[in-house]
Amino acid sequence: MFIIGFEANAQYGRGNGPGKGYGNGPGNGYRDGSAPMDRMEAWLELSDEQKTQMEKLHLDLQKETLPLRNKLREKNAQLNTMITEGGNQSKVDQLVEEIGSLRTEIQKLRMNTHLKVRGMLTDEQKIKFDNHFTNRFGQGGPMMESYGRHGRGWE
Repeated sequence: MFIIGFEANAQYGRGNGPGKGYGNGPGNGYRDGSAPMDRMEAWLELSDEQKTQMEKLHLDLQKETLPLRNKLREKNAQLNTMITEGGNQSKVDQLVEEIGSLRTEIQKLRMNTHLKVRGMLTDEQKIKFDNHFTNRFGQGGPMMESYGRHGRGWE
């Protein structure tokens, strides 16, 4: 049993790594040492103006989603508490609806930002951008390239 537990924990997971990379120390958890925005800049060969505009969009998205993500965490905690205490079904259902609504709102904001980013790109950049996201969210989805129990998820 010890061996099984050890093997399960030995898998790669996208976690906080020392500096930048995988592991348990502080860091952003990206294996190649770069943040997603840095990689996108290089991969799409963005101009300085595009980089500035996208950084602003990214910051705006974070500002808009932070309160929603905080509410989502709060609702999830309430749901967990309610379940462990044997809460009534109608209240559980209501919390599940609220959680779903918050997730939908966050996803709408993300997709709105995605479309704004796409609108800033040249035709050549759009092809690369679209191919990247079609491959990630099309057949197989992003979790097909999984590293251990955490998977890679959307960056």
